[in-house]
Amino acid sequence: MKKMDETEFKKNESTLVSLFKSNKNFLKQLFSFGFSTSLSQLIMMVISILVARHLGPERFGVFSSHYALGSLTSIIFNLGLDIWILREGACVSDLRSKLGNVLKIKIIGGFVWSFFLILMSTVIRPDLYSTKFILIVAIDLWADAVFMTCLVFFNLNRNIKKYSTYLLVSRFAKLALVIILVVLGVHDINIFMASRAFVSMAMLITILYDVRPEIKLKGEGKTILSEARPYSLSELLAIVYTQADVTLLNLLRGGREVGLYSPALNLITALFVIPNAIFTFTTPTLTEYYKQKKAEFVNTSKKLIIFLSLIGAVLTILVAIASQSLSVFLLGDSYLQTGELLLHLSPLLLIKSIEFGLVLVITSTGNQQKRIIPQLCVAILNIVFNVYFISKFGAGGAATSFILSETVLLFCYWFVASKILRTYKNTES
Repeated sequence: MKKMDETEFKKNESTLVSLFKSNKNFLKQLFSFGFSTSLSQLIMMVISILVARHLGPERFGVFSSHYALGSLTSIIFNLGLDIWILREGACVSDLRSKLGNVLKIKIIGGFVWSFFLILMSTVIRPDLYSTKFILIVAIDLWADAVFMTCLVFFNLNRNIKKYSTYLLVSRFAKLALVIILVVLGVHDINIFMASRAFVSMAMLITILYDVRPEIKLKGEGKTILSEARPYSLSELLAIVYTQADVTLLNLLRGGREVGLYSPALNLITALFVIPNAIFTFTTPTLTEYYKQKKAEFVNTSKKLIIFLSLIGAVLTILVAIASQSLSVFLLGDSYLQTGELLLHLSPLLLIKSIEFGLVLVITSTGNQQKRIIPQLCVAILNIVFNVYFISKFGAGGAATSFILSETVLLFCYWFVASKILRTYKNTES
């Protein structure tokens, strides 16, 4: 039996390295996908740096706090549908119809969310949140979210060239408008927000014309919402423990601390795109392996987790070394504290990279619901941590809360993913 297992293993060897060697097209597409998503996030990071440097900590704090509130509540229309269709769309023939149903839900949800967001901003702290700013932010975030959902269509069809083109044109257009505003000496927050919203709407209209999703009045909306419920809850909880810090920091310590903390957080989250690109690209492939080739699924999953861990370790070391000099060089002397916060947040790159590998295993096997309890516990812990540490230490407390929360989540995901891999390994043997 042992010899037979060894022979079978050699015959069906499917490590990540052998997969790349035997499928040059896969490697080429992964590189193209990873490059375009990484470059797009780099552009958004540059935009954040330019706006922060140009507006200064106080104005940039106002800018960031409005986007943080919008992102925190965006689950109302996003509902985890992008991850759901990424997995479910891997094995369907009527993808345009499936996409149309998802977009219909997002369109209706977008109207509900916008109304809720405007109402909430006038009730919570009208002195901190402007209704006009909130409305512009709502248009920008909603249009960009629907645009990103349409991009999933090209990813599933492995039309990576078109995916990359749309994504990069969108980001470069936003960067170009920001550069123009900076050169012209514009300091009006309203105009910076409006420029982003304009590009988001223009790109959404363009991609909808190209994709031509089949949006029907009667569809399987209820079925999709039911199937996507674990993804919705998971995304809701993820948003709470990744966005609550900025909102609570704004409420408890004011806009200036947000203006110092947000650039550091943006730099770190911008680098999340590297492991996230691998996650997004390999989810359909790993899902197919899970359904048809269990042995390849187990082996490839392990290799991906190791690969992502190495990426996270390298990113953490590089950011930790360059944090102080990088923040002063990019943002100026007024953001000296941002460098300290960047160093404080750098371990998140390792933690999140490992998490992406573990979540890849959980999601591709249809065990999304097993993420909910860990995320719920961590979301509650995160809010408690933030209220306590922010009250005492300000922006540094927000960074501490983020790291503590993600560390707890990492151990929870490790337990769930390890159990899944052991189950399928034992099944194969």
